[in-house]
Amino acid sequence: MGARRTEPARDAADGALRRACAAVGISGEITHKSGACHMKTELSRAFALFLAQNPTLIPDPAPVAPPGRLVAATTTMLAWLKWGGLIGAVAALIAAGIMMAIGARNRNNLAIEGAIRIPWVVAGLALMLGAASLVGFIALPEN
Repeated sequence: MGARRTEPARDAADGALRRACAAVGISGEITHKSGACHMKTELSRAFALFLAQNPTLIPDPAPVAPPGRLVAATTTMLAWLKWGGLIGAVAALIAAGIMMAIGARNRNNLAIEGAIRIPWVVAGLALMLGAASLVGFIALPEN
C-alpha cells in the first residue's frame, strides 16, 4: 500500500491548526481520526483560559446611534417591517380561517391544519410586536 495522498485544503487547514496551537503552547501531531479533534479542543480550552485571564481584551461598549440621518432611516425601515409583518399576520389568520371553513365538511385534516396555524401566528405577532422591548430588556443595562 502506498502513502495516502492528502488534499491541499486539508494540508492548509492542518498548517493553520498547527500554527494556532503552537501560538498558545500546544504541541503534537495531527491525526485525522481523533487527534485533530483533540488539538482543536485543547486550542479552544487554551483560548477560553486566555480570555478568562484577560477580560479587558473584549470591549463591551454601550450601544450608540450613529450620527446623521441613519437613525431616521433605520426607524423608518423598522416601521415598514412591522407594517409588513402585521399585513402578513392578518393574511395568515384569514388563510387559517378559510382552511378551517373549507375543512369543516369532510376535510378534517385541512381544518386541523388551519387551527394549528393560529397559535403560531399569534406567537409570531407577539414576537414581532414585542421585539424591541425584548431586545431592550435582554441587551441594554438598567441605568
